[in-house]
Amino acid sequence: MDVERPKAKGKIYDHAKVLERTELETDALTFIGDFSFISCKYLKMAKGSHINQYVLINGRGRVFLGEYSVIASHAQLLTSTDTPWGRMSDFAPEEDRRIKTADITIGKECFVSGYASILPGVTIGDGSFIGMYSHIKPNMEIPKGSMVKPKGAGIIVSKRKVDIAELVAEERMKVFNASQEEEEL
Repeated sequence: MDVERPKAKGKIYDHAKVLERTELETDALTFIGDFSFISCKYLKMAKGSHINQYVLINGRGRVFLGEYSVIASHAQLLTSTDTPWGRMSDFAPEEDRRIKTADITIGKECFVSGYASILPGVTIGDGSFIGMYSHIKPNMEIPKGSMVKPKGAGIIVSKRKVDIAELVAEERMKVFNASQEEEEL
């Protein structure tokens, strides 16, 4: 018997795949981009949050995405992972597997860059920026307003003291100054 899903308030692009087992709750101004694959217990997208194309959200846990937060292309959010203390095969009997499952919470106005991996139990504070190729280990808590960048085998977490608008203005000024220097040459 087919059970009809409630209509999502946001946009789910035609080539995005949200498995039936996923309970999806979206708010206004949200979207899930093409070729994204969503297979988790529950996904809540608050107002203005975006999941761009080619994003993988997988596992047995829940994902909470805060207002105006963005998950960039090719990022991975895994709410469950096999541990090395059990059989690590989907075909192994359930009692032989040791699966770690925990929710992922991403605060308001966060940005998760492309190719970032977020593992079970991670909480990312409001206004945080997760850099490209960052690997956020299980159960990490990223403080509010942090910037996370990969560095060798570790991660640097530094608390930002400016708001996002100031950072954007700074970057625009750098680009403008660079273009002025090129014209002078």
